[in-house]
Amino acid sequence: MLNDTSIAGSARASNTSLYTICLFASLIGFGQNALLVSLPTLVATTDITIASWSVLIAIGTVLFIPTAPYWGKRSDRRGPKSIVLTALLGLSLCFSGMAAILYALDKALLTTTAALVLLAMLRIVYGVTVSGLVPACQHWAILTVGEQHRLSAITSISASLSMGRVLSPVLAVALIKLDPLFAITVVGFAALGLFVVCLMTPALTPKPMAHTVLDKPITMTIPRYLIIALLLCSALGVLHYSLTPLLSAVSSLSAESLSDWVGYLLTLSAIVTLATQIGVVKKKKLSLEQMLFWGGLLLMIGYSLFLFANITAYLIGISILSVGNAILTPAYTTKAMSKQSGHQGQISGLLATSHTLGFALSALFVAASTSLFINPLWFSVLFAVALFTTITSMSFQRGLETRN
Repeated sequence: MLNDTSIAGSARASNTSLYTICLFASLIGFGQNALLVSLPTLVATTDITIASWSVLIAIGTVLFIPTAPYWGKRSDRRGPKSIVLTALLGLSLCFSGMAAILYALDKALLTTTAALVLLAMLRIVYGVTVSGLVPACQHWAILTVGEQHRLSAITSISASLSMGRVLSPVLAVALIKLDPLFAITVVGFAALGLFVVCLMTPALTPKPMAHTVLDKPITMTIPRYLIIALLLCSALGVLHYSLTPLLSAVSSLSAESLSDWVGYLLTLSAIVTLATQIGVVKKKKLSLEQMLFWGGLLLMIGYSLFLFANITAYLIGISILSVGNAILTPAYTTKAMSKQSGHQGQISGLLATSHTLGFALSALFVAASTSLFINPLWFSVLFAVALFTTITSMSFQRGLETRN
């Protein structure tokens, strides 16, 4: 009886820690969308153009590429808590500092040039520190529930990111109506509050492993999963960059309603993603191989529907895409992490780098589509086909190995 009580208490403590870790991860999704929702108002109320804001955002995003693997590797060696603390502090500094700089600009205490320089410095801090948040949270979640529940841990972090993206547009719009700087200010103070919570959260350190020399670099043990991550985000990035032009092609929509429909589609995507993560992935309705197969197939179908200039096709397409993304991402992440159990933080960081590279490359393909006068979603369909081909080739190879 005493032993059963002890086990139940330990399980409750693990669940509490997991929920807390998910709360840390959700803030990055909330912060990203809050900034995007705030952009039109910030452009209208400051002398900073949308082009300048795009460069500022890109500065932080590009820095994820070299720094995410570094934080993942550090998490494997010293544990994830210190990385999460660093990320939350960087997030708080970036958003609080951004609000302070824009307030000073509004009161003519800073010139536009000085404000841009300071904002660029904050985005550098953001890119260097916050890049470790998701890899470290994934690693911490796995340490909390155990490697045998790796898929559940990864799905919990993915669901928390989706939850942040679902809640942020509505809350950000409400806060912006009170003051243009309220949304980003709230993100800054929320990060500081979660930093304090993280200080009080029990740390978990990976088991020390004997020093071994790997036969080949980690990137060579998971190349196909890195390719899948790259193709997934390249296709998704093209869609995100192209939403406004695609909606403009729908004759039934007025120019005034375009921004609203972008918000509707993104919110629908986040809701469907979250529902799939909770209702399908968390409940283990499909095996990892089935998740990979159906995820890839649904991506091809979903992106194909965006080739039709019809709002109904777009609504159905983004719903199908969201289901595909929701089951595909935790599947390939889990499969990749199972390749090297002692390097899960580093693998998570490498996957994050592939995601960032995918989004960066998508901007180039959108620009190319403009020069070629073609629908940019043809590139998304091409990426989805390449992704599905990669998945099926992996399944075919596994079948041959099993037969032999």
